[in-house]
Amino acid sequence: DSIVTPENIRINFGYKYAYGGADCNKTKNQNVVVCGEYNPDSFTVITGIRIYDQQFIKGFDFTYEQGMRMSHNAQLLSQLTSYTDREAYMPYRFSYEPFYNLVLNDEDTTLNYLTSNATDYRGLYNGKKNKHQFVPVCDTCSGADRSFNFNYAKAHSLASVILPQGGTIRYIYESNDHAPYTASEQQVSITNNVYSTSNNINFTDLFSKRRVVQIRQNIDDIDKTAAAPLQSNTVLLCRITDVNNTNTVYASYNCSLNELFITGYAEWAFTVPDGNYKLVTSITSGSVTAGKQFIVRFLWENKATDLNYNATLCGGLRVKKILRTFEHMQDDLMELETNYRYVREDGRSSGFIGNKPSYSYPFRKIVKNGNITTIQDYNVFFGNGLNSFDNLQGAFAGYAL
Repeated sequence: DSIVTPENIRINFGYKYAYGGADCNKTKNQNVVVCGEYNPDSFTVITGIRIYDQQFIKGFDFTYEQGMRMSHNAQLLSQLTSYTDREAYMPYRFSYEPFYNLVLNDEDTTLNYLTSNATDYRGLYNGKKNKHQFVPVCDTCSGADRSFNFNYAKAHSLASVILPQGGTIRYIYESNDHAPYTASEQQVSITNNVYSTSNNINFTDLFSKRRVVQIRQNIDDIDKTAAAPLQSNTVLLCRITDVNNTNTVYASYNCSLNELFITGYAEWAFTVPDGNYKLVTSITSGSVTAGKQFIVRFLWENKATDLNYNATLCGGLRVKKILRTFEHMQDDLMELETNYRYVREDGRSSGFIGNKPSYSYPFRKIVKNGNITTIQDYNVFFGNGLNSFDNLQGAFAGYAL
């Protein structure tokens, strides 16, 4: 592969196909490995870059080592060498944190941490024997252990760089933490078939201005096997307004009460600063059957700073310090140490990783067999988190390395 710049500089790239540490067209278990063939254990690594004008200008060679007695297919960059047509320069050399006690799944016959299920909530290796259990442990079920283990999690992280001109850069890691907080569940219920309401509410979240309000209809409130106690086009208009002027609207949501009757759950997401507001509701179309009970609940969680602590550990990795060693004078080494602190002005953690991801959601199954209708309410569980970590979009390490 190659690219040509507007200045007519051509850059060529060389690659190596890696399958369990093997190159293209080499055999594995009597089967030929073909370049470009998809396999979850296969990947391609860059091996070289060559730069040309009219003639060759400069090149770079990338040298790899397998995972230091760890994984059969971990390709770690061990050396980067630059060269011209006349000489090769001293290389950059890289080392990595070791991998301890790799845990295998039942069917694993080789050390393959890339497909191991021994991972924490953020996808980092944790050394737990989870086998085929993908759903994490919950209050009512057994499952995978997604707890964080710092020594396992830092495996394969860059440990040091030996510089061509002499000297070494070393990286020291620590676990992420976040600002300590106390969580409190907030709830507003609309009952007694009075749907035109105005309730004072408060939003507090030291991590984010994004609010997620769950709208629920408790399955015990009404008979789910009977006809819906409302018209199919019934819509409840929900608004977040100024606490003193309900004509100033910050967020609105049209909630179908018929869908809420069927599913029992809806989600309303919006962004407003911390503060006091009013939750204003009204029926804009359809109606609820007179004399029938249909309770609508609004739930959200407030997170206030916990003044009893400065930080709460939460997994992931970040750089704690960088140590630089170089020759100051002949036979005289100098070491510079740079420390990093992730704190606010008040001394508490500046981390913003929040709650663990959710792995389940409520679901209603309706089966009609002639005149017989069977309704079942249950939770659906998944091995992957249904929501990303707070403010992270699913990133494993968050605001740090």
